[in-house]
Amino acid sequence: MATIPPLIRTKLGTTEACLKLIEKLMDEGDRDIRKAVAWALREISKKNPEAVYNFLQGYTGSNNVNTRWIIKEGSKKLPKEKRERLYS
Repeated sequence: MATIPPLIRTKLGTTEACLKLIEKLMDEGDRDIRKAVAWALREISKKNPEAVYNFLQGYTGSNNVNTRWIIKEGSKKLPKEKRERLYS
């Protein structure tokens, strides 16, 4: 997970592949992995906020506390109105 942010910064067109990797870890219980997933989502948001917003919308109904934490932390670079829609 920690290699995704540098990859996003240097290579355009990697968003889909990175989101597919992140998808497998959205309910991860390990704190360090959750932090890395949220960091990766924030980095992707800088280049492609719409893709991250659409991705996270698929998880807004989750009752998993780890997933909710990732959504909260991973969406911090999204525009305010999009963050608010994710939390409502």
